[in-house]
Amino acid sequence: MSELIKLISSTVKYLRKQKGLSQAKLAEISGVHEKTVISVESGRHSITIDVIEKLSKAFGLEAYELLLPAKTTVNKHMRLDVKQEIKNIQNTLNRILDCVDE
Repeated sequence: MSELIKLISSTVKYLRKQKGLSQAKLAEISGVHEKTVISVESGRHSITIDVIEKLSKAFGLEAYELLLPAKTTVNKHMRLDVKQEIKNIQNTLNRILDCVDE
C-alpha cells in the first residue's frame, strides 16, 4: 500500500469515527457505496478523485484536506470553530454591556 493511500485511509477512518458515523452512514451521506468506504479505510484499493471529493464533502472539508494527517485536519477545523465561538461570545457580551450602559 502506498503512503498516500495509507494517509487517506487513516484520515477517512479517523474523521468518520470523530463524527460518530458508521461506514454505512458515511456511505449514505457521501453518495458512495458502503463497500467503497470499507475499501478506502482498509487501503486495499486505489481511490478515485471522485470518491475523494465525495468523502471530503461529507466531512465538510476540501478534497486536499484528506491528504493531510487526520489530526491536523481536525485540529484546523476545531481552531476555526473555537475562533467563531469566541466571536459569538464577544458579540453577546457587547450586546449585554450595551443594555447595561443604557
